[in-house]
Amino acid sequence: MEASSEGESSGISKSHSLRTSKSGESIPFN
Repeated sequence: MEASSEGESSGISKSHSLRTSKSGESIPFN
């Protein structure tokens, strides 16, 4: 399964384009 959902892994899958912040929100890799 692909973890494409935002904050699905709760900062576990930050290897994707979206990085999960400490607060739990997904911040775009600008």
